[in-house]
Amino acid sequence: GLTLDLRLAAVAITWIAAIVAVQTTTPSCMVWLADARAAYPQLAGTASAFGIYAASDALSQVVTHRGGVDLRRRSGAADSGMGQESRLRGGSDSAPATLDVRRMLRSASCSALLSGWFAVHYFRALDSLVRLPGWAAAAPGAAGVLYACLPALGKVLFDIAVYEPVYDAVYLSLQGLLRGERLAPRELLSAVLAVWRRAPYYWAPADIINFSLVSTRLRPLYNAVASIPWSMHLSQSANA
Repeated sequence: GLTLDLRLAAVAITWIAAIVAVQTTTPSCMVWLADARAAYPQLAGTASAFGIYAASDALSQVVTHRGGVDLRRRSGAADSGMGQESRLRGGSDSAPATLDVRRMLRSASCSALLSGWFAVHYFRALDSLVRLPGWAAAAPGAAGVLYACLPALGKVLFDIAVYEPVYDAVYLSLQGLLRGERLAPRELLSAVLAVWRRAPYYWAPADIINFSLVSTRLRPLYNAVASIPWSMHLSQSANA
């Protein structure tokens, strides 16, 4: 079981690395790849997000399965005679993880739309709307350095305070619709608030890097890779 779980995790990680390489490198024999990325940024971003988030959800399922195995071993439930009712979902201690393909495709499809296609427009719009006025950009000395930091900080604040809860609400709603369920407003609000409360601890440092060091073209890709631990958590919330 452990060997198969590790193989599945290795495949997922290799797939993510391959997508990152395709999006960030241009071998001399594949100049057409850079031209295609530039000509079709939405398509490139959507396809990359779909692949990355599909692999991320597969990793999440492996982690959940191994966590369930470890918890059963620690609690002794497997040896207590309590049977199947005492076990966490995922099978016996020796059973490998069973990949829920439908769940993986749900998570990948929602994220491809929100973190792929829409993210390309979102990061471009944010760059256009949040920028320094001319007088601040020309300020000398320490004041100029301080002013130069303000756009990135403003984008971080907007991303966490406004975009994050909207993203979570839409993501969880789409997941529910794809499962044939409809979340009650109170249930959706409770789920969004539970996720949003944790967002600043993770996304504040990740966003500072994204908005200060990463080019606009690569921000959706960086965001998708940085989202792997976060989307694993969000996918668990949506599929609990």
